Amino acid sequence: MLDQRAPLFIEVVDKRFFICTSITSFQLLPACLGYTESVKLHFIKNTVADFLYFHASERVLDTFVASCLAPGDGTLRASFAVLRDMATDRGYTGSAVQIAEGIVHMVQEAEAEYGEQRDNGGEAWSRFLPPPDLNKHAKQVWMLPNLTSFTSIYARMNRYYSRRLTGIRLVHDQQLEVENILRQGKMTAENLSHTVDLPYTPQSDYRFEEEASIEFAQSHEAIGVQPTSPRI
Repeated sequence: MLDQRAPLFIEVVDKRFFICTSITSFQLLPACLGYTESVKLHFIKNTVADFLYFHASERVLDTFVASCLAPGDGTLRASFAVLRDMATDRGYTGSAVQIAEGIVHMVQEAEAEYGEQRDNGGEAWSRFLPPPDLNKHAKQVWMLPNLTSFTSIYARMNRYYSRRLTGIRLVHDQQLEVENILRQGKMTAENLSHTVDLPYTPQSDYRFEEEASIEFAQSHEAIGVQPTSPRI
């Protein structure tokens, strides 16, 4: 890397904010409500996630995580309930008042949609939760920011190298339980531009024309590989 004068791509991720964005994307503004991806929608999601970051209690975050770890009707309803309680707090001032009112409306819409889908049978609650990945042992794993950080860095590399990634090697800390997940995440990122309209991201490029290779190495044997802790 030093010989080639390649830059360092660093992702600094706040776990609290990551959970707030997940709440926003999967429970307050879930895809099953039919929202069209757009710059306006991304602005709304960012605004709501920022609100949650500064105002959501630990109870709000813990209840959402519980709905992921023990998915079902009861845990999802509990998550909706604490979100509604948070948003109806009378202590907000300024622009936070309007955002809180908007969240109340989002919870109402999400609960109504969930009720309709639940009446149709099946595991309707799964539409309001982040989809879990399966490790090599077919065990469900809910990822922390590792996967999104990985794909973000990959997209930043794609922009830096002007979409010419052939011959570039990605080396990740070896973790048998998540290797398949990261490989699938890489493949999904590479195919995004073929399936959806991508929002503008000034520091990255998700329109892949070539692919880098990916391999895994033991962090204690490779000085340039940082160990990770990937799951909840």
